[in-house]
Amino acid sequence: MEPKKISQIMACSQTSKSTDYKICDLSNKDVEMWYKSIFYGMACNRIKDFKIHAENKETLNAIFSYFHGNKGTLDLNKGIYLFGDFGVGKTSLFSIFSIYLSSLFSFSKNGFGNKSIEEVIESYKNEKDERGNKRNSIENFVFSDNSGLPIQLCFHEIGKEINEKYYGTDVNQVVNTLMMRRYDIFQKHGTRTHATSNYSPNELKCFDRAVLDRFKEMFNFVEWKGDSLRI
Repeated sequence: MEPKKISQIMACSQTSKSTDYKICDLSNKDVEMWYKSIFYGMACNRIKDFKIHAENKETLNAIFSYFHGNKGTLDLNKGIYLFGDFGVGKTSLFSIFSIYLSSLFSFSKNGFGNKSIEEVIESYKNEKDERGNKRNSIENFVFSDNSGLPIQLCFHEIGKEINEKYYGTDVNQVVNTLMMRRYDIFQKHGTRTHATSNYSPNELKCFDRAVLDRFKEMFNFVEWKGDSLRI
């Protein structure tokens, strides 16, 4: 594509203020194809033999529109709960979107970090203050240490059974508390939470009914289909 054409696309697509979730207008097909090509290039650099399978093409288009702030099948005010079989690339997909957004649209409020549930449990289990007293490390996954503002995160492996190395730690209590705190900042600030899981919402066992009920408000439930990509 000619440099002049590229500059025109960049100028007409990006907004200058993060007043809402919209960062570019994908109704312009040149704009859409330009950004999709960038995303695809990033994905190929990160994942060997990256492919978009036919059964997920429509889903990926919906997620792509969502992260650019374009109205579509997904509610822009909710996060995304992406579920599917083991090894189908859910975590990788969100990792790519995180890098893509931070690289191209650092000004927007659509960016997010990635954390696994095991990281949350490890932090809860090990973090203590200078006197050796237990800290409420859950807040590390709710507010930024630097700004004190609520942070947008994607939590991976939601619903995973944590193994015996967490003996003595009430894992269910930790993840329930985490999600209730995330719900609080969603209600007060509109801060979205994303999640990936091998389990559909109906299959989750580690959350209280009250938490699962709040999930309906917090998330767009999206299925990622396909067979495992792991060898």
